[in-house]
Amino acid sequence: MTPSGYLRRLGLAIPVESTVDPQAVRELVKINAGPGQVLGNLINEWQAGRSDFKSEIELDQIRRQLLAVQKRLREKIEEL
Repeated sequence: MTPSGYLRRLGLAIPVESTVDPQAVRELVKINAGPGQVLGNLINEWQAGRSDFKSEIELDQIRRQLLAVQKRLREKIEEL
């Protein structure tokens, strides 16, 4: 829709239909919650004094999980 068409519809009180897919937005919200949960768990571990990781393998696993979530998020955004 052109900007002038959009403004015309608004001026005439004609409903403007969204071009965003609500299902895609819900999926992005779900995917975006992943990194927040991981980081929240890390903060809780740190606050509880259990933040000393046993090895670099644990840190690498966390890093790979965050990168996987970022990749999924990018893929979903590209689908829009």
